[in-house]
Amino acid sequence: MNGKTALIKLFLSGEVVNIKNCFKEVGFSNCSRECIRMVEKPFGVTLHREHRKGKSRWGVDVTWIDYSLKRTNENQKGIFEMSKYVLENGGNKPKGKITKTK
Repeated sequence: MNGKTALIKLFLSGEVVNIKNCFKEVGFSNCSRECIRMVEKPFGVTLHREHRKGKSRWGVDVTWIDYSLKRTNENQKGIFEMSKYVLENGGNKPKGKITKTK
């Protein structure tokens, strides 16, 4: 599975994607660029953006954006295309140990 497929799977499963889990789950360090380049533009969907604020472990103010895929009428065609892309690009790999059969 490639990074684009992994990112799309996160959105299709209803996950909220931000810089932390995008790097941890997919390996992309620039989440905002990749969400636009790999999801919004090719599939014609609009991701919901929620601006967040918090404090770092050292008490410094930080900001980030949470991205999510809303299942609206405008996004339905793109969501279908995203699902098709995941199936075509190895997004449904079996879990667990693969054993050979005779």
